[in-house]
Amino acid sequence: DGYSIGAYWTHFGASGWYLDGVVQGTWFDAEADSKRQFKLNRDGFGFAASLEGGYPIALGNGWTIEPQAQLIYQTLVNGSGHDGAALVRFSDVESLAGRIGARLAKGWALDEGPRPRMLTAWLKASLWNEFLGDPKTSFSSASGMIPFRSDLGGAWGEVRVGVDSQIARNAALYASAGYSVGFDGRSHAYDGRLGVKVTW
Repeated sequence: DGYSIGAYWTHFGASGWYLDGVVQGTWFDAEADSKRQFKLNRDGFGFAASLEGGYPIALGNGWTIEPQAQLIYQTLVNGSGHDGAALVRFSDVESLAGRIGARLAKGWALDEGPRPRMLTAWLKASLWNEFLGDPKTSFSSASGMIPFRSDLGGAWGEVRVGVDSQIARNAALYASAGYSVGFDGRSHAYDGRLGVKVTW
């Protein structure tokens, strides 16, 4: 179980550039079970902060291209726990991910007037790099703690396509799908998102 609280800030410049900032804290309670009936319970706290900037460039006929850059920092304090057979000690985990990319978009007005509702289709390509991502988990034994390390660093590419549609003056429907692949050839992922955004 996890409980989060966060805040975001957005600033638009006169020429159309923007900055997006997000901070979030999460308190969680985790439980792991095994086939041998051992259980491991632990509490933890996570913090994340993101800063993203972009500048849209009009290409004409409703098309825009928007170069973007983003930096995301995350930390997770796990602590330790005992599953009845061994002490399990989790190192604090830190992540620092950077992204550069561009978003190509095409917009259509859904109705008439000075402020029409808009439908926007877009394609976004990004290059990511994880600069940290080296967590360690240690298990107790008769000869002491035995560490296991993970290497989550490295670079990967991501492509996303999506549609955003204003369904009311203060509400929008969005849908997107994405594919990412690690440049080391060891990982790839697909994902999809669907939601409604309401402003007031």
